[in-house]
Amino acid sequence: VSLSVVGDPDRFAHDFFTLQTGEGKNGQNELKENKGVLITRKMADLLHVKKGDKIRLQIQESEEDIGEERENKKEEKETIRVRVAGIVENYFNHYVFMSQEEYRSLTGRKQESSEINTVLLKYRKGLSQAEQLKDSGKLATASEVSSYERIGIYRQQIENSLMGVNAAVMIIIVAAGALACVVLFNLTNMNISERNRELATLRVLGFHIGETSSYVTREGIFMTVTGILGGLAAGRWMLIWLMKTVEADNVMFGRNASLRSYLIATALTFFVSLLVNRMVTKMIRKMDMVTSLKAVE
Repeated sequence: VSLSVVGDPDRFAHDFFTLQTGEGKNGQNELKENKGVLITRKMADLLHVKKGDKIRLQIQESEEDIGEERENKKEEKETIRVRVAGIVENYFNHYVFMSQEEYRSLTGRKQESSEINTVLLKYRKGLSQAEQLKDSGKLATASEVSSYERIGIYRQQIENSLMGVNAAVMIIIVAAGALACVVLFNLTNMNISERNRELATLRVLGFHIGETSSYVTREGIFMTVTGILGGLAAGRWMLIWLMKTVEADNVMFGRNASLRSYLIATALTFFVSLLVNRMVTKMIRKMDMVTSLKAVE
């Protein structure tokens, strides 16, 4: 877990971290008002804590003790109890965000003793990839820098790993569409087989092909609407369960489906239903009315 003591919450949230809470608010307000700390959602899930709870932080720092003959380095661990002021969205690693004033009041450290050990850099717009790599090489080899990380590299690695997942999702979507088509067609075909005489009678009485087919397709549309409503409700629960199942301890995937996703799923299901209805209409048009009327029930 990384503890970030933020000096300027507004600039920090604008340029580096999107401190967006689950309530749709900006977390930097809690930092500026010194209401407590902000933790990432994945960390909150693992610790089973919510807003308003208190957690213990064990802060580990290194101090140099210069002796008469050599310089010794000892580790000091300090445990503090803090209130969770908010839970923010973050999808990689675990972070705790705290204002400088909150940190000093909890640890009793003065401003002079709080040293900066991490610098966040943001490349200006228009900087080429070659220039970024050149600057990265300088920072990585500088003696004053102990470690250097580029967020863009992690993003590219995650995007590459998700390409296979996207392909699997497309296969599942196509398979689900084919399954829906087969199920609807079989149910409608059974319905037609059981009502051959009724449909033939309607045709003989002068009903148009559209009116006759609607006698069967209405039930298919009803089943489609029922399946869509049930699928949208169950799909929300399945999305949350699936994302939690495939996540690693330091990674969180998005668990919210946009309105666009629901609309696309609904449109695809209706498209499959309309395709089946077209096939049913052709079947009714080719129906042998004489044979159907002679059939014994």
